[in-house]
Amino acid sequence: MLKLGIARTLSARALTLLVLACMTQWSYADALSGTFVSLGERSGAILQILPAGEGKVVGRLRMALANGGDVQSLDFPVSGAANVESLIGKIERGPAQGGDVAISGTLSGNTLRVSSAILTTAMQRGSAGDYDSLVGRLTLDSAQKQQSAAKEAAVRKNEQDAGKAAASISMLLSNVADFSVNQPAIAERLANQMPQRWERNTEALQGLVRQMEQTSQPGLAAVSRRYEIMTAISKKGLDTSQALVEVTSAEKTFSGAGDVLRSGMADARSLCRSTPKVGRQSARLRQACGELPEAQAALDQATSKAGAIYADLMRLWQSAKTRDQDLSGRAVRLMAEYNGSRL
Repeated sequence: MLKLGIARTLSARALTLLVLACMTQWSYADALSGTFVSLGERSGAILQILPAGEGKVVGRLRMALANGGDVQSLDFPVSGAANVESLIGKIERGPAQGGDVAISGTLSGNTLRVSSAILTTAMQRGSAGDYDSLVGRLTLDSAQKQQSAAKEAAVRKNEQDAGKAAASISMLLSNVADFSVNQPAIAERLANQMPQRWERNTEALQGLVRQMEQTSQPGLAAVSRRYEIMTAISKKGLDTSQALVEVTSAEKTFSGAGDVLRSGMADARSLCRSTPKVGRQSARLRQACGELPEAQAALDQATSKAGAIYADLMRLWQSAKTRDQDLSGRAVRLMAEYNGSRL
């Protein structure tokens, strides 16, 4: 009976020691279990630690960093070992993120001082809600900054568009002004020169035909003279054609430039309707747009005036051409008659 009592007493003591040993082993891990947070103005971190038995711990590290208008978030598993006052382990990053990095920590009261290659800070016991609130604030701030940046970018773009539109319309107005002055002047100069030139050619042809009429006598000298006269008549015909080339070239330039300017005026009116008149360029754009009606009137007037002059010149040239052809035809007939053959 005594032996049995002693055995029972020893068994009870062994069981007590075993329980105490287990409780001590768990307490080492439990001392570092829980949630620790680090909250800053532009960044935050949360480390959640759970016991895994035999002095081991597992957990999760999340970090958030406000970077310009974005919030960068990182989330890694953590594993290691812990005792009452310290933690040592690794942050398990994937190969694409640089691989695992070591982490260590020292607990003092409610403060866990953590050190690693990606995070060195003093973390306080807290809750996931504390961290989530920070992330929410950072996200809201980021969204507000993005909206503000977008508004500022829109204002800058609108101002740039207004400046470009104002510059484009101002250039157009200058070109219209030059066209309205120069093109009618060119047409008027041709109108003053060409009819007289064609009339001089006609008068010269008339004189050559009279000379042809006076070479009716036979003989080699008379024949030679008639050929000289016909050569001079051909040259006068070339003079008339060359004068036409000058007119048609000027008229082509006038028509092409007018088409470009009229298209440009239509585009300018569209720009004035669609371009926001904001910022420092708004006054310049409003002024340029306000000058469009007057410029359009000047363009229309110049187009009408120069167009009428060119139309009249073409009519006069056609009349001169008919006269010259008649005179040239008479000279040809006279030469054929005097030479006794048809050319």
